[in-house]
Amino acid sequence: MRLQTENYDALLESHLELEERIADTLETLNEAMASMIDGTGVHGPSTDGLDRVAPLIEQLKERSELSRQSREQLLDGLADEVVGEQKRKIGLRQLIRHASETKAAQLDERRKVVSDRIVEARHSLTATQAVIFYSMDFHRRYLMGVLQCGDDQQGYQADGQSMKLPTEKIFGRNC
Repeated sequence: MRLQTENYDALLESHLELEERIADTLETLNEAMASMIDGTGVHGPSTDGLDRVAPLIEQLKERSELSRQSREQLLDGLADEVVGEQKRKIGLRQLIRHASETKAAQLDERRKVVSDRIVEARHSLTATQAVIFYSMDFHRRYLMGVLQCGDDQQGYQADGQSMKLPTEKIFGRNC
């Protein structure tokens, strides 16, 4: 059933704008994180790089919250047709089906573009975070191996070869 109200169509357009802003923020965050790891080698990200990323993460949280509130407004517009637990299972595609016939196709196409951007940005962000984690983990283990201090985990020698730290060196330090 179509609601066929201009107000509902406007809410859908507003929600898609919020989703586009989330995609923009994710893409900007990806660029910032990628530039943060370029040229850092085993040393990992610098504090300057982390300081540039923090506001983007906050912006992403704010925009995600606005998007959540917008989706709740859209679901409230369907209160007569959908009740209870079924409300949480409704996606944007189903919400667009209730738009006016003149806007539904346009809104669905826009939804697809935004969805593809968000999915691509999430995949890229996950890959970048994995690179940061493993470069920092390698640096930590490298230092533990070279200095022969730390716990009984795998470390790396000065030439980059892996080694197992002997248990008697747990408390010893060669700094």
